[in-house]
Amino acid sequence: MASEWELVKGLRAVANVGVERASERDSPTPAAFILGGLIYSLRENLDVDVGVKKGLTKSEGDYSILAGIAWRF
Repeated sequence: MASEWELVKGLRAVANVGVERASERDSPTPAAFILGGLIYSLRENLDVDVGVKKGLTKSEGDYSILAGIAWRF
């Protein structure tokens, strides 16, 4: 489940809650997480983003810091 809100022109806040298959085959617990971040559009086709991902189950990492660039063409 993902959500997005425009804070000001070009700046969006995003949030996501999800569940993935655990990386260990023997683990009965799926990897659940919550993620939040910001996306800033430098141009119509160029975005930069930062975020934080928090694991909700033992099979997911505790915290991750995320950053990226998206170029659409």
